[in-house]
Amino acid sequence: MSRTTFDQKTILYKLLNESAVKTALTGGIYKDVRPQSEKEDVVINSLPILGSSTQYGSANVNVYVKDITENGTLMPDNKRLAVLSTLVRSVLEAHTGTDYNMEIGSEHLLEEPSIKYHYVNYKVNFEFFNL
Repeated sequence: MSRTTFDQKTILYKLLNESAVKTALTGGIYKDVRPQSEKEDVVINSLPILGSSTQYGSANVNVYVKDITENGTLMPDNKRLAVLSTLVRSVLEAHTGTDYNMEIGSEHLLEEPSIKYHYVNYKVNFEFFNL
């Protein structure tokens, strides 16, 4: 059975929704698009999947936190980003399915100046075994 980009998103959505991440967020967990929000949200999107008997793919998990003002300067809320990122990382690191492996490929902090948010981006690599 071939896997799709929808499978990657569904796996990540289910894992995050059934974890402490869901209750720690002030907002929600979404696939593909983040709604207009003033809250903390996680957004999952998928990158292409390649291969046939063994398929390789990647997905992004983005953890959004509103910027704060310190001494008149807009800054990332590093304290809150660290708390939520630790929870997300623990979910992403702790899971391997029966027909796939998944691992964190990269993690970095990005800025969304137009909405005054920063987000931590996790690139999650998948290896699916189509037996």
